[in-house]
Amino acid sequence: MPYLHMELDIRQSSKKGGQPCGDVVLWEKNPEATYVVVADGLGSGINANLAATFAAQRLLTLLREGMPLRAAFSSVVADSERAKQNQGPYAALLLCRIFNHGQATVLVYEMPVPLAVENQYAFVLEKQNRLNTQGQFDEITFDLKKDSALFLLSDGITQAGLGGRFTLGWRETGVAAFFNRCFQTGVKVAEMAPKIQEQAWRLDGVTQHDDMTVVRLLARAGQIVTIFSGPPESPEHDAEVVTEFLAADGIRVVCGSTTAALTARHMGRTLTMEKVSIGYVEPPRYHLPGVDVATEGAVTLNQVYNLLEETDEAPANPKSGVATLCALFKFADRINWVVGRAQNAAHQDIRFTQMGVLARLKIIPLLVEKLKAQGKLVVVRYV
Repeated sequence: MPYLHMELDIRQSSKKGGQPCGDVVLWEKNPEATYVVVADGLGSGINANLAATFAAQRLLTLLREGMPLRAAFSSVVADSERAKQNQGPYAALLLCRIFNHGQATVLVYEMPVPLAVENQYAFVLEKQNRLNTQGQFDEITFDLKKDSALFLLSDGITQAGLGGRFTLGWRETGVAAFFNRCFQTGVKVAEMAPKIQEQAWRLDGVTQHDDMTVVRLLARAGQIVTIFSGPPESPEHDAEVVTEFLAADGIRVVCGSTTAALTARHMGRTLTMEKVSIGYVEPPRYHLPGVDVATEGAVTLNQVYNLLEETDEAPANPKSGVATLCALFKFADRINWVVGRAQNAAHQDIRFTQMGVLARLKIIPLLVEKLKAQGKLVVVRYV
């Protein structure tokens, strides 16, 4: 199924200026889904922040360890219920899981119900199941379509104006109505998170009554780049790996001279060098019909690693393989690596070590970590 990328916009403000926000938002992506946790600690300031952080981190840890979604949420809710009964620090909690094809589940414990936006129309999602633990929480399931959005709110937003303009606060229905008035004036869904926060400030007046959080999740068509670098450890798997690589969605990149030659051979195509190499300064780039980009391997990957965080400095040659890979990495939402374990004798040359060029199997894990830190979904498969 088409890969949907969940684009996040998180807006927060603390009730007390200069103190930590008592709402905490944690999120992570894996090859199957995007997870977002919003926790609202009791009160405000540092104690509320610590309670919310503990609850949110524990929930994500349980999920990483393989505990089922509802069981993990139930466990953290039970902790909050015990803390509440003992007059200790507890946190309200919301967990959202959206699979990469758009199927979503939201679990809500003492938090506002999320809003969905489809075709420039906002509405409050309906609770479908109330689940019992030592406390109670609600479950909401729905399908998030391309170009639709989900908004997660803390009660600092839905209770804005409490006791003033609104007896019971702004509430979810009021926020939805504000959305739809904005849409009628031409405002786009991508612009709404800061507008909600600003309107909540106006409703509260001079003093902000509570910590405020707005999280926007916008579903859009994900940009995929798949990179094949290095021959498989066993040559008998060459044809299978090349076939799978060529069937991959999105932009397909071959990185490595030997890998490019292997791919060309199994495709029955001719591999040609686009420009003669100038050594380390500019590694070669190739042309291979049926593949979007083909470059040299280790030197190119090392240079990309060095330049990836340089937002103001472009590579000397904007048409080089290094420049192209840097641009693709910035463009991509999901990066799939197909990494061959075969050793390349050339990478053992002492000249590589002298220049600080790391071998492919060493530089790729470093690149992966840097890409993840930039919020990319990175999936690595060794062959």
